Amino acid sequence: MSILRVFHEAAVPPAGETWTLGRDEARHLVRVRRAREGDPVEVLDGRGHRALAKLVGVGGGTAALRTESVRAESAVAPRVHLCLALAKAKAFELAVRQATELGAASIVPVATANCEVGLSGGRAAAKVDKWRAIAVESLKQCGNPWLPRITAPVTLPEALAAATVGPRLIASLHPAARPVAAALAGDRPAEVHIFIGPEGDFTAAEYEAAFAAGWIPVTLAKTVLRVETAAVAALAVLAQIGLTEVSGVLPPESPE
Repeated sequence: MSILRVFHEAAVPPAGETWTLGRDEARHLVRVRRAREGDPVEVLDGRGHRALAKLVGVGGGTAALRTESVRAESAVAPRVHLCLALAKAKAFELAVRQATELGAASIVPVATANCEVGLSGGRAAAKVDKWRAIAVESLKQCGNPWLPRITAPVTLPEALAAATVGPRLIASLHPAARPVAAALAGDRPAEVHIFIGPEGDFTAAEYEAAFAAGWIPVTLAKTVLRVETAAVAALAVLAQIGLTEVSGVLPPESPE
C-alpha cells in the first residue's frame, strides 16, 4: 500500500493530540485515497516538519488525526532558487512539479523578451495560486517536507537584482558557457540561483545585463533543451551537491 500523505500548513499538534485536517485535504484523503480509520498518515507542513499520525475519525467531510510523532528535517544544501522564464501553461506547471520533487527552495517566474506568455494583476495571482497547488500535490507525492516558495512574476531586471547570495548561474547557449561543476569550481555553496531562459533564449541585451550583474553562463547539455527539461537538468545537477544534509536542526518557529 502506498504511503498516505497529507499537507497541513498550520503547525502539527504534538504527539498524543487529536486534531482536524483541513476540509480539502480530508476529502482527498478519504474519498480519493480511500483512507479508513486506523490507517497511518504522514503529515507534511512544507516547512521541514514530518509527522506520523493515525486517522481516528471520519464523517461529515472531515477527518480527525491523532499525532504520534513529529520530526523536524533540516533543509538540504544548497538551497536552490530557480528563476524560470514564463513558458506555456503545461510546460511551466511541469517545471513546478519537478522542481518541487528535486527540492527547489524557491521558484521565481520571470518575464523576458522572448516569453510566449505575459501575466499581470489578478491573472498573475490566480496563476501563482495554481502553481502552489501543483507544488503541494507534488510535495505529497514525493515526500519532500519543504514546499518551494513561489513568488509573483517579476521582470528580468528585478530577478537579476534580487539574487544577492551565493553563485548566480544562467543556463545559456552563449559560447562562454561552462558545465555547472566547472562554474562552481568545486565549491559547496549554501545558496545557488539558477536562471532558465525562454524557448527563444535570452536576447543579447538580456545576456549583457545578466553578465554585468555577475551571473555566470552555464551549459546543461550538448543539445538545445526545452524550458521544463532545462529546469530539471539544472536542479538535478545541483541536487547532487546537496545529498548530504546541512548539519544542525531547524530553529524554533517565531510566534505568528
